[in-house]
Amino acid sequence: KADQHLHISGNGAENSLIVCRDEEREAVIEVLPDTELVLENISISGSVRCILAAKGSKTRIEKSVLSHCKKGGINICPDEAGCRADLSVINTFIGDIDEALSGISYGISFGNGSLKISGSEISGVNSFGIAVWGEEENLNKVEIENSVITSVFGGLRSYEGHGFYAENSADVVIKKSSISDTATSFIMVSSDNDEIKLQLIDFNAENMLETGEEQGGIVLDGNVNACFNKVALENSRGNGVFSRGAVLYAEDLSVKSVFSDGLGENGFALQLVDGSESFIRRLSVNSAEK
Repeated sequence: KADQHLHISGNGAENSLIVCRDEEREAVIEVLPDTELVLENISISGSVRCILAAKGSKTRIEKSVLSHCKKGGINICPDEAGCRADLSVINTFIGDIDEALSGISYGISFGNGSLKISGSEISGVNSFGIAVWGEEENLNKVEIENSVITSVFGGLRSYEGHGFYAENSADVVIKKSSISDTATSFIMVSSDNDEIKLQLIDFNAENMLETGEEQGGIVLDGNVNACFNKVALENSRGNGVFSRGAVLYAEDLSVKSVFSDGLGENGFALQLVDGSESFIRRLSVNSAEK
């Protein structure tokens, strides 16, 4: 447990390993409220979460590997209001997260605050690559750059299988990054009240896995203001882009190979419904089933 400033530096992720096999623990490393953790050049695995951090905490992870943790990768403020935590993940791999008895596994589950990810990869999870839960009237700031989310294979519940998921108040920027091989959606953002702002810049998404569940490519649901610049989608299921009541500005949007999931009237490159507003320049559509 970290209850004050803690800095752990290893001799390279391939040489320095922290393992926790005690299933009664909350995490391999637990960061208490208002505590700062710096972790670099190290590997973490265990029968619990890799990292659990509480409200007001500041966590920085660099050049590390977080893998084979049964209860999830990084969990910031589970079920806590007023989280206001900071998390930075730099040049780090998070993945191969084994399912716990609950069947839920994730790369990053983030409560509320500031989340920055760069030069990193999240791969091999069940429920979601990154989930930003958010709180009404507490803005989440999310920046993802030069990173990859892949192999989010989904499960038995409808909310699982998202590459990136955000709800409630959020300002999200994803640039020079990619999402691939997901079961439910590449990106899903949803808010009925506070606005979500989503910017995708130089972004690629491809290959929705075949499942028996309802699917969609990029889903903009509710009070969402989205801006796409140089976005390419390929081999999506359900739809390429689905917008319900959202606002979408897009330039240089390419959608290729969209298939229906067989569970509704879908299979469109873009499906824009229920008061959506869309402003699109330079749109390319190649092969959409409907």
